[in-house]
Amino acid sequence: SVAAIPPSLEIPMLIPKEKPPITVVGDVGGRIAIIVDDIIDDVDSFLAAAETLKERGAYKIFVMATHGLLSSDAPRLIEESAIDEGVVTNT
Repeated sequence: SVAAIPPSLEIPMLIPKEKPPITVVGDVGGRIAIIVDDIIDDVDSFLAAAETLKERGAYKIFVMATHGLLSSDAPRLIEESAIDEGVVTNT
C-alpha cells in the first residue's frame, strides 16, 4: 500500500481517484445516450458506463470530452465497445 512506503525515499506517488458508481437516472430505453467528461484517458469508466447504458436499452451511445489523451490501447477498446461515436476537442 502507499502508506507503507517511507517518505524518506522521496518516490513520487499517485493515488488513484476513486470513481463513483455508475447511476442511470430515468429511462434510456430506445434513446440516444451522451456521456460527457473533461478528459478521456483510461477508458475503463467510459466503457463501463456505455455497457450499462446499452444494457438499459440505449439506442446509441456517444462520448464527448474536451481532451482526448487516449492512452495505451484506448482507441481499440473504444472501437470494440458499445460506444457508437466519440467526439473530442482541444482547448
